[in-house]
Amino acid sequence: MKKHRDIKYRNNRGLILAAAILVLFILVRFGIFFAVSGGFSGIAMAIPLFLLGVIFFWLLMSAFFGAWVYQDCRKRGDDPVLWVIIIFLATPVIGLLIYFLRRREIKRPCPACGHPVPLRAKYCEECGAYIQNREGMENKKVHHKKYIAGGLVSLALLIVCLTGVIVSASGAGM
Repeated sequence: MKKHRDIKYRNNRGLILAAAILVLFILVRFGIFFAVSGGFSGIAMAIPLFLLGVIFFWLLMSAFFGAWVYQDCRKRGDDPVLWVIIIFLATPVIGLLIYFLRRREIKRPCPACGHPVPLRAKYCEECGAYIQNREGMENKKVHHKKYIAGGLVSLALLIVCLTGVIVSASGAGM
């Protein structure tokens, strides 16, 4: 048990270190911008800030939707790491669409033989035993709503930042 916690702690430490390096690069970039441009000036500074917001909320949206897909894959017995990679590489929206089209059906063991059968099945594919569908409707609830809500909020903020980039860039030429 202690070894498992140590591995988890090391993984979290690496993630924190990567985030700190990313923040350091961003701060260095703004420091160079401040030195070269003679200070921060309104519109010229808004574009990099909005672009930073777009990148941040894109990654945040990917993380929230990736976490939801990870949990859903574990529930369905699929490969969660593969699907999270697909979510990040194919963009969250397209990745979620692919996931919804290809995800496995939730199964339960047959009471007679133990073979996994879909929740909606009336008969076992293996032994032909009749299966009463008592669990079918109670598994319809949405799980991990916080991940979905976080992803949608991140998507909304991403759109706001993207709109800010467009408005700032069009106003910079005036």
